[in-house]
Amino acid sequence: METKSATELLQGRVAEFDTAIYNVAEGVHVAMGYSVSPITMVVGTTGVLIVDTGMDLEEGHKVAKAFKEITPLPVVAMVYTHGHGDHLGGARAFVPEDTPAGAPAPFPVFARDNFMAEARQFEDVGLTIQNKRGAKQAGFLLPRDKRICNGVAKVFYPKRKGSVFTKAGSGKVAASESVSEHMCLSLGGIDFELFPTAGEAPDSMYIWVPERKVLLTGDLFYKSWPHTYPIRGTMYRDVLGWVNSLTNMLSLPFEVVVGGHTRPVTEGAREVLTNYRDGVEHVFRSTIDCINKGMTPDEIVEVVSLPEHLQGLDYLRGYYGNLEWTIRGIFCGFLGWFDGNPTGMFPLRRIEHAKRMAGLAGGVDRLMTACTEALAKKDFQWCSMLCDHLLVLSEGEDSLDRPSLQLMKSECLEGLAVDTLTATGRNFYLTVAQDLRKSAKGE
Repeated sequence: METKSATELLQGRVAEFDTAIYNVAEGVHVAMGYSVSPITMVVGTTGVLIVDTGMDLEEGHKVAKAFKEITPLPVVAMVYTHGHGDHLGGARAFVPEDTPAGAPAPFPVFARDNFMAEARQFEDVGLTIQNKRGAKQAGFLLPRDKRICNGVAKVFYPKRKGSVFTKAGSGKVAASESVSEHMCLSLGGIDFELFPTAGEAPDSMYIWVPERKVLLTGDLFYKSWPHTYPIRGTMYRDVLGWVNSLTNMLSLPFEVVVGGHTRPVTEGAREVLTNYRDGVEHVFRSTIDCINKGMTPDEIVEVVSLPEHLQGLDYLRGYYGNLEWTIRGIFCGFLGWFDGNPTGMFPLRRIEHAKRMAGLAGGVDRLMTACTEALAKKDFQWCSMLCDHLLVLSEGEDSLDRPSLQLMKSECLEGLAVDTLTATGRNFYLTVAQDLRKSAKGE
């Protein structure tokens, strides 16, 4: 069987995000490809329910117009599955045009009682670096020809007004109804249920529409290994809570799954969600077992993998999340940074470590030769590690050409990116490589 490269697999994902509206059940329409995340309309007898609203107002207006061509019925309720901006920014497009700017929607807008908790965790302590790191993982700073897709979304660039993410002129609409427990609702002739739960965000919620047998999962499910740890940085995402959420969803008699990204699953939905739950649970339980044996994260990632019968499933591939990062996140989430090896409690400072590495190599020149040879062999990871030592030494070593080292490391990172399936990792490699090239040129 022919094995596709990481680049080929990512290229094959692009069709997943084609612009289309899918009628997945009677009166349930899912707008895909208009935005980063799908926007769903459930049609009732006297009104419609909107679930999530895309990333920005322009996208929201396009979907609202398309939905109006399906039905003229007014919006009677809106639900946010969680507080990530790519699900909120188009909300005002679904509010009547005569609603004053900044005014609340004339219908209930449901969100979790801890809505936007993740953002507040950063804001409350004054952390901002996650925004710069987020731009790197998303590929926002890369030219279009360097990007393929974002793993679970098409290539997109947020509207920019002095920063990567738009803050002014947002299309967000404030939530009016706080959900802290399971709720059964009937609005506009639509019966639906809201389930607050754990998942990709601390304010996650999924929606069940029993008469249509449609389950809307938000970012609890999409066709990729789950994003349990984003490399932009975040507090621990409760992996076991995520597993329990999937288990609870499986207790419902659904026939269709509408995920937070990627096309809806209309055939074999129960098998897909079961396999998804089983895969994440297996990795969690196996990681905990290894932790209890005293293994370090570096050791655990060498032995934990998906069960053989799940390994070939495309919706469990690491397009967006990454299994190894999940393992490391679980370890750090429960035990913190210390891996149990006392050597790591008080490591040598960077400059001392670099000097001793150079000494082992037989001097700085020989370390440089080893680095150059590794690059020639396309041993990109080893070359990048050696470059790091040389870059530290270059801060006080006149014999080292720092710009040349930066260019060498950038070439390493570009080589690593080619073989990286996880789009966020690929983007991060390429963005840092781009930064190094600019620095080497004095830009």
